[in-house]
Amino acid sequence: MTYHLTPPPRPSLNAFKAKWRKLIADVLIADVRDRYRPELHYMRGPGPKWRAKHQSSPQSCPS
Repeated sequence: MTYHLTPPPRPSLNAFKAKWRKLIADVLIADVRDRYRPELHYMRGPGPKWRAKHQSSPQSCPS
């Protein structure tokens, strides 16, 4: 007994184009939605570890 394996059906060109259009639109929408907002990443200064490390060093004031 012989079995003939047929390849899976290939999607049409229009389906391929539609998938690419949706992918591109999703990426563009995500890019517009997820903009970098620096106020969320603003560093307010040295933290407690930095202060503890540099507290013992003498303070020098340049003249």
